[in-house]
Amino acid sequence: MTYEYRDARHTPDGDIDCEINHPTFGWLPFTASASDDEEAGRELHAAILAAGDAAAYVPPPPEPVTGDDVNIERDRRIVAGLFVATTGGPTVAVQGRDVDQMNLTNLGMMAEARINAGDATPFNFRDAQNNIRSLTPAQMREVWQQSVAHVEAIYAASWALKDNPPIPQSYADDAYWP
Repeated sequence: MTYEYRDARHTPDGDIDCEINHPTFGWLPFTASASDDEEAGRELHAAILAAGDAAAYVPPPPEPVTGDDVNIERDRRIVAGLFVATTGGPTVAVQGRDVDQMNLTNLGMMAEARINAGDATPFNFRDAQNNIRSLTPAQMREVWQQSVAHVEAIYAASWALKDNPPIPQSYADDAYWP
């Protein structure tokens, strides 16, 4: 049986969406498929392909990027951390989880206190790569300050994206972030 069809358009998986003029029910939506269980569906698929009048598949537009999407990327980048090259000392891998930031704040304040007191007692700091680093108070302060600056820069980048709508689909590209 051959059905009259209209508005044929390819789907991403090789089927063809269309409307068929059913003899009893009139125009109905239908998906014609080469692997249809029914012969009529397979025949219609072949007939539409042979006619060559099915529109090409057009993917739907991407969902708009939201501020929440940017926040997720911001948080991912903060948690990923950074490497801090200390003056006269090691390069330290720093994590950016909340607990890490809190620990760094405490260590940074302790470093300030030691510097102000003239106390040069080093800090033993286990970095994100599980290396124990012996850091002078000045180096510990550097790690803290650069970590804070890193988080501030990431926040500023996220605000710039959210303050200039529409947010680009490529918002997660490194070009938008420090």
